[in-house]
Amino acid sequence: MITSPGLRTTRRKLHAAARRIRGRQPTVHYFHQADDPYSHLAAQTLEALAERYRIELRCHLVPAPGDSAAPERARL
Repeated sequence: MITSPGLRTTRRKLHAAARRIRGRQPTVHYFHQADDPYSHLAAQTLEALAERYRIELRCHLVPAPGDSAAPERARL
């Protein structure tokens, strides 16, 4: 697929317009890893984020990443 910044902007505007016509809010998917301290910090800000930007927030609980995705696990 060939793309450009202009095409990307146009597609985003079309999707946003369709969402508004259907009366839906933007949706943010949040992926939470229970044993991750960064996830714990991020989770504390979710309510304020949802209120400030008027978004629908969908939270997903996920396991720790596999070794191929986190080769230096001790540094995480």
